[in-house]
Amino acid sequence: MSVLVIQGDESSQKLILALAKKIGSKAVSIGKSQAEDFLFGSLMEKEKTGKLVSREKVFKALKQS
Repeated sequence: MSVLVIQGDESSQKLILALAKKIGSKAVSIGKSQAEDFLFGSLMEKEKTGKLVSREKVFKALKQS
């Protein structure tokens, strides 16, 4: 599966969605907050180490940011 992300205004999105449907592909329109959630999740997955840290260390690191 491949993903294509195109940013545009509402009328452009409608045109692209209609074209995707016409050629037999699936397409969805997502909002800004959904895109941010996806990108944040991708970043978290990329940086995942598998190591466990204490709650205190996490909050200490957050306070320093």
